[in-house]
Amino acid sequence: LNITSTQVSTIPARLAGEWDKPRRRAAVAELMADLPLSLFATHTFPFESASEAYAAIHHRREGLVHAALAYD
Repeated sequence: LNITSTQVSTIPARLAGEWDKPRRRAAVAELMADLPLSLFATHTFPFESASEAYAAIHHRREGLVHAALAYD
């Protein structure tokens, strides 16, 4: 497991010239491309079944990591 973190609100003055907003955004985009999101997107529910999605979360349905609502 590799955890990468960033401070997004302010940059120390000595690093401000190196880490401007475009560079920080580019770094985030690169890191996000490496995220294995499919491991977390475990369940999708139609928007009309939102109550079922919330019930699954509330009752801690086995295997549920993330409940997404799909809009048609």
